[in-house]
Amino acid sequence: MRRRERNDGGSRSGYREHIAMETQDNIERGMSPEEARYAAVRKFGNVTRVKERDARGVGFRLLEQFSQDLRFGLRMLRKSPGFTAVAVLTLALGIGANTAIFSVINAVLLKMLPVQNPHQLVTP
Repeated sequence: MRRRERNDGGSRSGYREHIAMETQDNIERGMSPEEARYAAVRKFGNVTRVKERDARGVGFRLLEQFSQDLRFGLRMLRKSPGFTAVAVLTLALGIGANTAIFSVINAVLLKMLPVQNPHQLVTP
């Protein structure tokens, strides 16, 4: 927690410096100090939003978004139990049928015959 506070303090001064430099540039362009500061802050954007974006890493953000999506999906499934039952039943039947078909094809077509030279077998 202290490290985050230190980083936040350093970032805050960086934001201030950036806004101060932009304000100075605006004053040199002929704006009044109030207008220059307002334009610099407006150009920089929402400082809180920039800090939040900088504070989170890309990996953490992806993990956080995935967990939010997962929670939302579970809430929606809990909200409509009929749809949930149909979806689960459909998935179960599909996975079961796929497994059965693959087992048959694997046994009949893909596995080698239990003979020494299967390529020499001929049907009369």
